[in-house]
Amino acid sequence: MKFSHWVLWRAGSFLFHITVTSIFIYSFIYQELTRDERFSRSSNSPNPEPAFGGDWKFLTRWDFFIQTVVMTSCMVIDIIMLGRIFMENRVALISSETIPEKRHPIQRFVELIDSTIFTLAFPLGLFVTITFWGLYAIDPGNVTSGPNRYPITNHIVHTGVGIAIFIEIILTYHKRPQTENALMVLIMFIVTFICWTFFVHYKTGFWLYPIFGKLSPVFRGLFFFGATLLCVGLYFLGNFIHRRVWPEERIAKFTNGPIIENSNEMDVNLVDYRDRIRQATSPS
Repeated sequence: MKFSHWVLWRAGSFLFHITVTSIFIYSFIYQELTRDERFSRSSNSPNPEPAFGGDWKFLTRWDFFIQTVVMTSCMVIDIIMLGRIFMENRVALISSETIPEKRHPIQRFVELIDSTIFTLAFPLGLFVTITFWGLYAIDPGNVTSGPNRYPITNHIVHTGVGIAIFIEIILTYHKRPQTENALMVLIMFIVTFICWTFFVHYKTGFWLYPIFGKLSPVFRGLFFFGATLLCVGLYFLGNFIHRRVWPEERIAKFTNGPIIENSNEMDVNLVDYRDRIRQATSPS
């Protein structure tokens, strides 16, 4: 890939990430500032929301926090990649295969974010969007206990998260984690939230989502089982989409970094720089 094309792609990725990050952080702060007012209004509703746990009671908040961290991290990675490409040690950050046994800390950070995107961010982001609006379409009372006075933030946390993470896996290449490990982490997360749901009900008598109170114990269990299957299915969907959008030949172009033009107008591939680094770091 030509140097100019690589920079344009990475700059486009940065603009996307900084836009989404700004919107998410704004919404996060706005929700915190309006929390007391929302709880005060809820106290007058037929099904008042307890103050216990605040907004962190809900899966929406757990997911929104994960999405915000992921998008902020991707923005930071873009800044680092764009900055270091113009420095002498630019090659070490472009490919994690440069010196496998001496990976840069940034490479470890990138791999962690990549794994988080496939393991939690994509399945949870789409799950929140699909289930919230699906249940809302059937009956708004399934997911809300009253009229929503904050439609913009409501769309950001329930709609924006799904759209943003869907664009992310198409826009940028991310290394997919091992399926066994990813599913283990995802299922552990789901089980943790299900246990949390029952704990909140035990402490306060309040179901996090009104639909839980409408279902019998058997159907409530089936609902949780179906939700788990949906999350697992969304994990495989994310892997499938990313594999189709990022075939091996396209991955090679982007992960090998740009081709830099030297003063003699000759294209020098970064593979040459990798060879130099290996020679310089190999024991004499």
